[in-house]
Amino acid sequence: MLEQAANLSIVYSVETLVFSLLALLFFFYYRGLVRQYLKYWLLSLSALAVNQLALAGQHMFTEQTVGSLLDISFELLRQVSHYLHFVFLILGIYSASQQEKISSRLLVINTVAAVILGVGATLIYGFNSDSVFNRFYLRESLAAFIFGAGFIAAGCYLYFANIRHFSGRILYVYCLIAGLRYGAYSFASIVYLTDDWFRYLTQHLVYIDIGLNTALGFVLLIWMQGAERNIAATAINRAKYLGKHDMLTGVLNREQVLEKLSNEMKLAQQTNKKLCVYLLDIQRFKFVNDTYGLKAGDFILEEIARRLNQSILKPKVVGRLSGDSFMYVIDFNNEQQQVMAAEHLHALIAQAYQANQHDVHLQCCVGYCEYPTDADNADDLLQKANLALFQAESHHLQTVKFKDGMQAQGRHLLTMEKRNAPCPSKCRIYIAFSATVKLKNQSPRKCRSISALAAP
Repeated sequence: MLEQAANLSIVYSVETLVFSLLALLFFFYYRGLVRQYLKYWLLSLSALAVNQLALAGQHMFTEQTVGSLLDISFELLRQVSHYLHFVFLILGIYSASQQEKISSRLLVINTVAAVILGVGATLIYGFNSDSVFNRFYLRESLAAFIFGAGFIAAGCYLYFANIRHFSGRILYVYCLIAGLRYGAYSFASIVYLTDDWFRYLTQHLVYIDIGLNTALGFVLLIWMQGAERNIAATAINRAKYLGKHDMLTGVLNREQVLEKLSNEMKLAQQTNKKLCVYLLDIQRFKFVNDTYGLKAGDFILEEIARRLNQSILKPKVVGRLSGDSFMYVIDFNNEQQQVMAAEHLHALIAQAYQANQHDVHLQCCVGYCEYPTDADNADDLLQKANLALFQAESHHLQTVKFKDGMQAQGRHLLTMEKRNAPCPSKCRIYIAFSATVKLKNQSPRKCRSISALAAP
C-alpha cells in the first residue's frame, strides 16, 4: 500500500511538472496572441497543476489523521484547484467558440462559486473521522456529478456551435468522454460504494484520469492551432474580399466592376444578348454630409447599394465607382426596357432615407449606354455612360442616353475649359487708373483705367 502511494506520488509530481510547462506555454501564446480564451486555459492548466501537486502531497503523507492541519490543507488545495480548473476550462471553451469577451461579473461569480464549493466540500465533515461516507459523497460524488454534467453540456454546446476547424470536433469528443466518465462514476459511487469491484475500479481510475488530463492539455493546444489557422484564413479571405469590394457598401469596387462587366459582355456575346450600362450620380449628396453628418451619409450610401443589389431587375453588375457614383448593369431586349429601368432607378433612389430621425429625400442623374451598339469593351462603355451622365447633369436632366455626337460635345467643352482656364500663377496683371475730381462736392469728373496682362 505504501509502495503504491509512493508510486502515485511520483506520478502526480510528474503531472504537476507537465501541466506547469503547458501553462507556461499557454502564457507565452497569450502574450503573443492576446486571446482571452488562452488566458482562461492558462489559468485552468495552472489550477490543474496545483491539483496534481496536492494529490502528490496527499499520497506522500498518507499517515495523516482525518482533520489534521496537513490533511485539511492538502484537501482544501485539491478541492478548490479542481473546481477552478473546471470553471476556467468551461469559460475558455465558451470564449474560444464565440470569440466574445466574458464579463467581469460572470467571471467573479463562477470563481467565487468554485471556491465556495471547494471550501464547503473540504470543511463539512472534514473533522469528523466517523463520517466517512458523507465526506466521500461531498468530496468525490458531488464533484463527479458537477464535472459530468458540465462536460456533457460543453460537448453538446460544441456540437451545435458549428465550429469550422477540425480541432473543435476533437474537443467535443473529449468533453463527451470526460462527461461519461464523471457521470458514471458519480452514479456508481452512490449505488455501489461498498462493493469490492467499485474499490478496485477507483484504484485503476486514477490512471485513466491521468491520461484524460494529459490528453486535455494537448487537445487545447490542437484547438489553439486550429483556431489560429482559421482566424488567419478568415483574415486572408477578408483581405481578398476587400480587395474586390467597396469597404463601405460591400458592392464591387471600380476595378472589379470593369472586370465583372467584361465577363458579362463575353457571356452576352455567347448568348446573343445586349447589356445596358447605367451610371448614377446622387444629387446634393454633399448637403447630406454637411447637414446630417458623415455617418448618416455613409449609412445612406450603404442603403443605396443595398437597394441596387436587391433590385427586382436582377442586375448583372452593381458597383461603386467613387463617392456617390454607382454603376448598374442589366440585360435588355428593347429600348422600352431601358427607359423603364432608368425610371426604376430613379424610384429606388427617391425612396426616403432615415438620418438622425429625419426623412432624407434624394434624387439622381442617370446616364447610360448599351453593349454592343455603343462600345465593345468595358472601359469605352464606362466612358460613354459617363459622357451621357455629364450631359444629364449639365442640362439638369434626369436621364440621358449616350449618342454619337456627345464625344464631339465633350471635346468642345474641354476646349472651352482650356480657354477659360485661370491665368498662370506667374502671370502679372498691370492696372493703371486715373481720375479727375471736383474739390467742392468730391464727385468724380473723369475716370480712366488701363489694364494689361504680362506673361512670364
